[in-house]
Amino acid sequence: MKIVFFGSSNFAIVALSALISKGQEVACVVTQPDRKAGRHLKVSPVPVKLFCEKHNFSLFQPEALASQETRDYLKKINADLFVVVSYGKIIPKRIIELPKIFSLNVHASLLPKYRGASPINRAIMNAEKETGISIIKMNEFMDRGEIILQKAVKISHSDDAQTLADSLAKLAADAIIEAIGLIENKKYTLKKQNEEEATLASKLIKEDGLIDWSKNSKDILNQIRGLIPWPGAYTYFGAKLLKVWKAIYLDFKNDKISSLLKPGEVSDITNEGISVCCKDGTLLIQEIQLASSKRMQAYIFALGHKIKSGDVLG
Repeated sequence: MKIVFFGSSNFAIVALSALISKGQEVACVVTQPDRKAGRHLKVSPVPVKLFCEKHNFSLFQPEALASQETRDYLKKINADLFVVVSYGKIIPKRIIELPKIFSLNVHASLLPKYRGASPINRAIMNAEKETGISIIKMNEFMDRGEIILQKAVKISHSDDAQTLADSLAKLAADAIIEAIGLIENKKYTLKKQNEEEATLASKLIKEDGLIDWSKNSKDILNQIRGLIPWPGAYTYFGAKLLKVWKAIYLDFKNDKISSLLKPGEVSDITNEGISVCCKDGTLLIQEIQLASSKRMQAYIFALGHKIKSGDVLG
């Protein structure tokens, strides 16, 4: 099959590598233009561009997908399929309809659940026990196309958004290879999504990371896990912003001490970390990061910044 691949992130590279290793003809890779990133807003290429330059693949970085120039360029390739994996922009209908067969999208959820930009993060934040990969035939509506196949995976208590994304990237690579095989052999079926079961995974913003210590400790823990690496869950110690990288829930059903404390109050500091009171118990912060500093053990941070029992975070 002659394929045009759309992708930008590291997640997309795994699928692109799989297509190439399986002998598919990737005639062109479409990725986003170089963009400003990092603290100093330095203009940097997206990961897929770096991958393509390293392996000398044909690369196209359109500024405007809806332009006639972009459409003409892609139409000349005369591809059988467009494959879209973590591209990061909405693709117009006039581009979706160009391939001889159709356009495929790889989405990191079990559609129709978690349509949108942040399905991996939102699944963890909402304490889902399972997620997966959906391969759909694209239409002009975001993540609403007919389903060709799905693959499910369990979400472990030890997973965060980064580790789960790594697992799903491998699953996505397997799924797109299988889906293309079904299309090549004309053995695929198309299943409409159930709109009554649809949910939205809205785009993450920095404010999603602010910890509300009056919430249940398990909800806060899922927030921490779900927002790694960006935007990260965070709290404040005075005027200092503290990013929380790792924590565990302490199941104190008869915790009389925490019941006397207010949310966000530090109940204890040990070499295991900083214990913080929540609505229903205690969360033990194990790794923390001060803005513009390195990650460190919470206990070491507490010693250096003189955090003590009775101090309040938030």
